[in-house]
Amino acid sequence: MTALNLKKSFEEADKEKAGFIKYNGLQAVLNSLDAFGACTARKVIALIGKTGKISLDELQHICESKPGTFVLPSPKIDSKLQTSTVPTSLAGVWTNELGSKMFISASSYAEGQINGLYCSKVGDAYDYYDLNGLYDTDGDETSGTLGWTVQWNNGPNGNSQSNTAWSGQRYEISGKLYIYTTWLLVSQETLENNWESTLTGKDKFCKDD
Repeated sequence: MTALNLKKSFEEADKEKAGFIKYNGLQAVLNSLDAFGACTARKVIALIGKTGKISLDELQHICESKPGTFVLPSPKIDSKLQTSTVPTSLAGVWTNELGSKMFISASSYAEGQINGLYCSKVGDAYDYYDLNGLYDTDGDETSGTLGWTVQWNNGPNGNSQSNTAWSGQRYEISGKLYIYTTWLLVSQETLENNWESTLTGKDKFCKDD
């Protein structure tokens, strides 16, 4: 994704003619992008939210990667303490049916543990979030149960005061690797409104080639 292409998308949504990008109408752009593109765009939104505008130079700085590529940021983990290896069939980038992406590190702090990053294509979860979880070490290379959680709190988007937990199983189907999960999203609510604090659903992740 180039800065000029992203700027054009924003300008088409906002009808801006002064060389800067307005905040209004940005959701339309986000909805049209893939997960990594949306993460880049959300970094732009975070900067716009502070000043009300963004210059093309600032936009170019954010869009440093080559068109069609995106460099994953490093998880906030100490690689020196990561002494266990995660199976190659599990480590890597996974994409769900909504376009959300997660990256699972190839190493972890302990056997059966996973660490990584999550980028949601839906909701108000901008940029990347740390994920932590566990997987069944008694399963074979391409199957077994696992689960992970994401606390929706990061620098670009702040604290959403919510948490999502995924629990599911890994499968190999026609040579492709999948994770079928059920998730719970819990948002902070008062005791009186606790009844409406939790959403549930299902996600299917496919491992990127």
